[in-house]
Amino acid sequence: MLKKIKSENFYKYFFYLFLFCLPLQTRKVFLTDYSFCTGDFTEYGTIFLYLSDALFALTIISFCLFNRFTFKKRLIELKTESAKSPKAIIFTLSVLLAAWSFMSAVANSQYLELTLFRSLKISEMILLAAFIYYTFKNQRFLINSLFIIILSGFFQSFIAIYQFIYQKSLFVSPFLHKITGETSLSPNLPGIAKITVDGEKMIRAYGTFPHPNLLGGFLILSIFISIFLYKQHNSDHLSSKYQHFRINNLKSQEHLISLFWFFIFMAQFLAIVISFSRSAWLGLIIGTSLYLILYAKYVAIVSRETIKNIDFKKYKDIIIPLLITLIVIIFNIKLISNRTYQDIDITSSTNEINLPQNDAFNDRNFFNNVSRETISRNLLLGSGPGTSIFQINSHLQGYKQKTKLEAWQYQPAHNIYLLSASEIGVVGFILFLLIIIKTLTIATKKIVSRETIYENKLLLISLISVMTSFLFIGFFDHYLWTLQQGQLIFWITTGMLLV
Repeated sequence: MLKKIKSENFYKYFFYLFLFCLPLQTRKVFLTDYSFCTGDFTEYGTIFLYLSDALFALTIISFCLFNRFTFKKRLIELKTESAKSPKAIIFTLSVLLAAWSFMSAVANSQYLELTLFRSLKISEMILLAAFIYYTFKNQRFLINSLFIIILSGFFQSFIAIYQFIYQKSLFVSPFLHKITGETSLSPNLPGIAKITVDGEKMIRAYGTFPHPNLLGGFLILSIFISIFLYKQHNSDHLSSKYQHFRINNLKSQEHLISLFWFFIFMAQFLAIVISFSRSAWLGLIIGTSLYLILYAKYVAIVSRETIKNIDFKKYKDIIIPLLITLIVIIFNIKLISNRTYQDIDITSSTNEINLPQNDAFNDRNFFNNVSRETISRNLLLGSGPGTSIFQINSHLQGYKQKTKLEAWQYQPAHNIYLLSASEIGVVGFILFLLIIIKTLTIATKKIVSRETIYENKLLLISLISVMTSFLFIGFFDHYLWTLQQGQLIFWITTGMLLV
């Protein structure tokens, strides 16, 4: 018999759907005067309403309507919070960041339609982090939400592996293609991220994301949450989940659980490799290194004896998929090395203007220079949220040689720090940076504290590793600031760090 869903739980189910659908590009497009400003359609001049936006709105509405007591309780907590407490400071900084982005939007009235939309997106992400902070105090809701993230990660990994093996999109049906928003993929299509080996072009895995780099970023979050849940799967709450399989034999249950985690890790490890996202690879290595350091220092009692007595069989469900992934990498070392060193030796010495030429290093340098110049011209309020591509033509006017860029060459700076400072000004950038610093400070203090229980330390170590990976990626890519899925994973991590 189906269990009746209580109205006070509506927000939870909407949120679970929101998390699972986070990677989907299902959206309604609202064209603006700037949608074709580059000569072709551009994301950065257009307004979108994503399925994830609608599901999050339903989450908030249902929470406020059917959980009035909890909602009032959270408001009282907020009012009684000391103004000098770290979390109250973060709340104040977040409100100031949202307010400042709207001030920047109004000050740059030339692009008012776009700047107000981007300011609303910043406010939405701050609300998302606040919602997570106040609702994830419910342990069951927290664990369920983490499970949904890794299931979504597994689903995306399956799609990615299919795309790379068959070098085409998974969803051929127009209906499924529209529902998921999967990018149309083929080695012969222009504008698709590819690698080239021996003159042959191969598409990189996308999942349902708009770019492979975003797939890589999402998998970093999913992998570290998987590690946390794997280490916690013997806890009472997680053990009760496995009882749904109705397997009484303890050994059979253990085999089933082991198989479950094997496939989860195997799929995600392979998918992040075939995304061929160098920033995600390096971010994962940096995050993993930090995880091991923090775990060894603040959770495990490390000594020569404990190192000798490590039971590797205990972690076989992670180690075996990792070894298989390493074997796959070794057998495909040509693909990996080609992607690793691609563009590194390319220079634009023959190009006086140093325009983007589909060369990762020179392109980033060009876009970053546009942001630096924008900051110098609009130090206080910036050029307005979401207006970075409109500053490129102004930047080109400084060159003696006149030139016209192609549509694909209009991109934001591939650096979230320069990009945010150029769009919302130095004041907005400082507020954004302070929120990150204060959040990481609170989380680190909890890890160091002896009063923090083992499970909380483990989760915080995982999340700090994810955030560190994101902050590193932020030096080389813009999706954490500009694209829907990138913004969501960044602010979800921020919210969870505060719980």
